[in-house]
Amino acid sequence: MGTRSYISLLRAYHEGKMFGEAEALLKQIKKAGLVEKMSDEAMTVSGGESDLAESIIWELGEEVYTVSSVVYEYNSSIYFFWKAKMIGEGLNTYRKMQKMKIEPIVQTFFNMVSGYSSLEMYRDITILWGDIKRNFVVNRDLFELLILNFL
Repeated sequence: MGTRSYISLLRAYHEGKMFGEAEALLKQIKKAGLVEKMSDEAMTVSGGESDLAESIIWELGEEVYTVSSVVYEYNSSIYFFWKAKMIGEGLNTYRKMQKMKIEPIVQTFFNMVSGYSSLEMYRDITILWGDIKRNFVVNRDLFELLILNFL
């Protein structure tokens, strides 16, 4: 689902005073790695819907933004190591994220798949596919990249 769909659904839950469902949806949004996109789009919502934007940002809390910056730091490290063909360091960084229980986002998996693909390590891409499914990462571009590599 796109971020606009999530915003519409959150809006409907909010208007219907279905706060339990809204909270569950916010957890799904966090898990899917759409937090940054959601907060950006929610900020641009105008008129009477600005209350929804404020409630989304309040629900997500400050901790999400600190976690997000850590994830982006790891992603840039992974990207650098794969670009420099330093496979071991890239994998160590990814494993370190897992040990620290930092949930990877679409960009993380995109960097990993692209790195494996550039080195023609297709078997490792299939192993990474298991991690992608486990983390409930849903992204059309990532899936297309995976399909191209599987072919």
